[in-house]
Formats: sequence, C-alpha cells, structure tokens
Amino acid sequence: MSKPGKVLKGLCKRLGVRLTVKRGKKRVYKSVKVLKAQCAKKKKKKKKIKRRRKFGTQRRRTNDDNNETVGSHVMNIDINNNDRINPLNYPFQRRIIGYISGSSNMNRAIAKYNRTRNFIQEKMALYDTDGEGNDISLIKDLRNANLEGADLRQANLRNARLQGAILTNTILRQADLQEARLQGADLDGADLRWAILEDADLRGAVLRGTSSRGVHLQNARLQGAILEDARLEHANFKRANLQDANLQGAKLRMADLKGANLTHADLQEADLRETDLRCVPGTDVCSNLQDANLQRANLSHADLRGANLNNADLEDANLRDANLTGATLNMADLRGARYTNRTLFPEGFDPGEQDMEWTRFGKRRKLKRKRKVKKKVKKKVKRKRKKVKRKRKVKKKVKKKVKRKRKKVKKRRK
Repeated sequence: MSKPGKVLKGLCKRLGVRLTVKRGKKRVYKSVKVLKAQCAKKKKKKKKIKRRRKFGTQRRRTNDDNNETVGSHVMNIDINNNDRINPLNYPFQRRIIGYISGSSNMNRAIAKYNRTRNFIQEKMALYDTDGEGNDISLIKDLRNANLEGADLRQANLRNARLQGAILTNTILRQADLQEARLQGADLDGADLRWAILEDADLRGAVLRGTSSRGVHLQNARLQGAILEDARLEHANFKRANLQDANLQGAKLRMADLKGANLTHADLQEADLRETDLRCVPGTDVCSNLQDANLQRANLSHADLRGANLNNADLEDANLRDANLTGATLNMADLRGARYTNRTLFPEGFDPGEQDMEWTRFGKRRKLKRKRKVKKKVKKKVKRKRKKVKRKRKVKKKVKKKVKRKRKKVKKRRK
C-alpha cells in the first residue's frame, strides 16, 4: 500500500480518521481512496455551532440555574453561593479539577467537568436535600452495596451505613470512616492505610489480608472480626474492643493497643514486636488479654506493663526483651516460652517454675548463617562433580573414536 501524502495525513488528523488498519500483528496504511472516502463522510456531518458571548454581556438565566444539583452537594460546589467552595476538604472536587486542568482546550475541560458532575449527581448521590436545597441528612446509606475494587481514597464517609457491604480490594486510603457502621462488611484485601475508623462498628467484619498500616481504630468495636494475616503495623487500637477477634498471623508491629480488650482473641503466630499494651495514661483502663490465645506469638520488645494475662495461652511464645512488670499472669500457660536476661517479669515470678526456656538469640542466627554457608559449599561441590563427569564422558567418546580409526587402518593394511 502506498503511503498517504502530507496533506491527506493532516486532513485525517483534523477529522479524527485513522490512517492504519491492524492486519495480524502488523499495522498497515489504508489506501488513499478509502481515506478520502472516510474524510468526505466526516465532513458531511453537521458541526454544532457554538455562539460566543460578547465581552461584558451576561448569559441568559434559566429556571434550572436557581436549583442546586445533588452533584454540587457531593463535590461541595454551590453554583449560587461561592462561600461554600472549599476544595481542600473535599477530595472529589480536587481530583476532578486536577484531572480536567490537564486538557489543552478550555471548552473541552468545561464539558468534561460538567459530565463528571452530572455522573456524580446521577450515580453517587450521597446527600439528601429538601425543596429549598438545604441539607437534611449527611448519612450515606450504602447497606449491602457492591463497591468491589472501587477507588475511594480520602473519601468522606462519616456515619456511613455500610452493613453487609462488599468492599473487597477497595482503596480506602486516608478515608474518613468515623462512626461508620460496617457490621458484617467484607473488606477482604482492602487498602485501609492511614484511614480513620474511630468509634466505627466493625462487629463480624471480614478484614482478612488487608493492608492497614497506620489505621486509626480508637474505641472501635471489632468483636468477632476476622483479621487473619492483616498488615496492621503502627495501627492505633486505643480502647478498641477486639473480643473474640481472629488475629492469626496478623502483623501488629509497633501497634498501639493501650487499654484494648483482647479477651478470648486468637493471636496465634501474630507479630506483636514492640507493641504498646500498657494502661491508658491517667486512667485505670489496661489492656485485657484474659483467655487470649498467644501460641507462638512474637512479643519481643513488647511493653506489657499492667496487662491482664490471666489464663492466657503463651505456649512457645517469644518474650525476648519484653517488659511484663506489673502484669498479672495467674494460670497463664508459659510452657516453652523463650526469654532472655533482659526480659522483665512481675515481682515474685519465677520463669523456671513455668517450664520456660532461657535462650541466647544470637546463637541461633550464627547457626543459620553456618547452615547457609554449608548449603552454598555443597552446591559448589555438586557443580564441580558434574563438570568432572562431563569431562570423563567426553574423554570416553574420544577414546572410542580413536579405537575405531585404528581398527579401520589395520583392515586397510591387511
């Protein structure tokens, strides 16, 4: 196919006609005849004529201009009242305007803006208004809603009703979910990094494998919640109720659990390194781990001063350099739990009577390094042996060839 000329190329670009067609894995130029025909069709279509306003004149006002849209409430944009516009507090508005501002043509940008606003008006109406356009309620009713994989970064969902909602793999990073109702909600694999869930109700919610670093869960209700393998580093659980919660394999390193209720909680193999499980300063509210399952949990460098560990199962737990001064350990199972010289116990507590293991954690590391070195040496020896075997095989083949040649020479001489 012959390539189209510069003039035809320019015309196609202006009219939005594609120059190439995909054939197999390659792209091929269209014929000049086809391109001309397509351009002619495009030209025939009537263009919308936009009348420009003269400078200084006002546009005609209609009855619709006085009515506020639901979209304007969602984005915090009031057409008639400029005092309400505050883009810093409303991420929807900021993100949409930022997206539109990249457009080269201002008319196109305005059209895009109007389209997005209308979309929010129709699909994402979260605010209720009366006849005069005043806000009646700011409560978002999203019960049993399917928001799987939605991007709700920095969204304002205060007091939202999300009971039974499907929020798997949703992005709720830095979202405001204060006092939100999330009973039985499915948040499997959701991104809750630095989200605010203060006083939120998450009873029976599924938070398996969530990425929740730095999440704020002060005074949150998490009774019976499933938090298996959740990443909760630097999370704030002050006075949170985690009774009967499943935290198996959860990563709670450097989490704040002051005054948290963890009675009957399952914390098997949980990472609780450098966690703060002390009493709330200035009050008598201390972290409660009564009847909690802490088998094989890592509590190294954890602060458990004044914590209630009555009837807790700490079998094979790691208590390296942990601080347990003032903690109650009545009927606690500490068989096989490891401790060091730096581990601090309550007054009158004898770790030898509890079948606990005193270990030097440095020796284990050295042994691991030695094992790794041995494995590397073994691999090298194996490689060398394989090379030797290959060389021997090659030598045998060469010897056989030499023998054959000698036999042939003998036969010829005879």
